[in-house]
Amino acid sequence: MEEFEPGHRDEASEKQVKREVRRFEEMQTGKRMHFFDMLTLDEIFYWYFDHNRMKDALLVVEYCLERHPSNDELHYRKATVHFDMGDLEDAEEALEKALAFNPASGEYRFLLAEILSLSGEYENAIDEMKKVLAYSEDPAEIYYQMGLIGQMAGEDADAENYFRLALKTDPGFEAAASELSFLCEGAGNFSEAISIYTILLDDIPFSYHAWFNLSALYSRIGSPDLGLDAIEYCLAINEDFSPAWYRKGVCLKSLSRFEEAIQCFLESSIGEKQNLSVWFNIGECYEKLENLPLARKYFLKCTRISPEQPESWGKLGNVLGKEEKYLEAIHFYRKGLEYTRDPFEIWLGLAMCEYRLGNPISASEALEKAISLNPQDLRLWKDWSTILAEEGNLEGACQFLQEGMRTNPAMPELYYLIGAYFCLAGSPDKGLGMIENGLLMDYSKHSLIFETVPA
Repeated sequence: MEEFEPGHRDEASEKQVKREVRRFEEMQTGKRMHFFDMLTLDEIFYWYFDHNRMKDALLVVEYCLERHPSNDELHYRKATVHFDMGDLEDAEEALEKALAFNPASGEYRFLLAEILSLSGEYENAIDEMKKVLAYSEDPAEIYYQMGLIGQMAGEDADAENYFRLALKTDPGFEAAASELSFLCEGAGNFSEAISIYTILLDDIPFSYHAWFNLSALYSRIGSPDLGLDAIEYCLAINEDFSPAWYRKGVCLKSLSRFEEAIQCFLESSIGEKQNLSVWFNIGECYEKLENLPLARKYFLKCTRISPEQPESWGKLGNVLGKEEKYLEAIHFYRKGLEYTRDPFEIWLGLAMCEYRLGNPISASEALEKAISLNPQDLRLWKDWSTILAEEGNLEGACQFLQEGMRTNPAMPELYYLIGAYFCLAGSPDKGLGMIENGLLMDYSKHSLIFETVPA
């Protein structure tokens, strides 16, 4: 069947096809009878299709089928319209008719497999794809599609096998490598996920997407230095790939190279007026650099871009607390409480600000909220005991840490901290006993003693 190519009409052609559409609609309403050749009907069909008028497109196909009932391409076209409308049963019925006239069509079986997959008939979908393999000139693509069907059905083991077959057939098949790596990562097999990309890059070394994904994997396993190396290769291939600048910023930030990270984040946002993740990361870098006014500026930008993002309000509270602007900090912390589902850090920050303002009752209430939410968080016990100790309340610091030890008897850091505070409070026997317990539990954490007790 002669076919019109959709989506490519100049102004004159557009006017012509609109005239034909009006003629077809006149005929449908019974006002007039018109004759249409198949090329014109193709044009009318695709005009409806391009304008998302699927029911009208279906009328055109039905009209054609009345005249050419054994035309497999028309039945296939009918199936695609039903598929796009979400009518899977009608689409399958039309496809079965198309296959009855042309059983060797891999294209028809491919769509049938997709319909069966969406209908929850995983095994039947795979059977159809196996039939497609017999007709396909690109078996790697078919294996890849079988893998996607397996993923969608939750059959990850099958999906992994099909992606491996795709890569065995075509070692440079980047999409298959990406999906296989994703499955390995989801199963916690990061070394395999990384190996997939390193093997792929042996075959296609100039794939900047592959270097980008490899960098992300290295970051996830806590190797930002290797992630930085990979993203440098990515940028060497395509320096205009803005996500790579953002990823480089993330790697540099993880390596505490904050000034360089800021420049990369800014580079990634060129041409964008608002980018929440970029501004938030820049704010965190400035906070680490102790440039608190600039940190506050970027976190404030974040609250304007996305007022419902609680992390930005919390960060503003943290920065203002460090600047000893406790009343302002409390205001922003309370804004964060309006939106957050995980308010632990905000309650902890509120407790510290209320205490600094001389409001022990409010501080105690906020602290109890934080303890109830996450009693296993070391920062809670360490930071609050430090505040008490700095205020000269060593007895209070020890009592607070004893409460933490009752909740977390296997947390060695608490034994080191309370041991140090007992020594400072003039109870060296108690202190050394606690430190000895900490050493027996985890020697590697003993540096906390020297962080707590001045030399």
